[in-house]
Amino acid sequence: MLAGIGALILAVITTVLVTANLSESAKIERMVSIADGIPAADWELMSSSDPKHDILCIPFDQSCHKLSRAWQAAESVNVEELAVSTGYDLEVGTVYRPDCAEGWVDGVHIRLCVDGSEIGLNMYDR
Repeated sequence: MLAGIGALILAVITTVLVTANLSESAKIERMVSIADGIPAADWELMSSSDPKHDILCIPFDQSCHKLSRAWQAAESVNVEELAVSTGYDLEVGTVYRPDCAEGWVDGVHIRLCVDGSEIGLNMYDR
């Protein structure tokens, strides 16, 4: 009897972990897809940090996935034009970050910052 209950508990835990892992993989793929769609064709990728799933992460108290990218453009980039070019509803220029555009897209926070011809992207999920 106890062996049957133990097997049932193990099956439930395994199902939950597999389902959560598939969901986490979909989140990671979405983040990478958003990031891949941002750069212009002539931008050079300077650095990249793609998210990995941490099975021990508890999303209630922290972001489980973070992504960052940095590009170098051939010429200076305007943050307003960059925000519009993404196709997302990003707020441009806050008091604390006048050269950045940021907002939430499909549960992912996006922050794009511009310094002349250098563009930085930071993303995290909830």
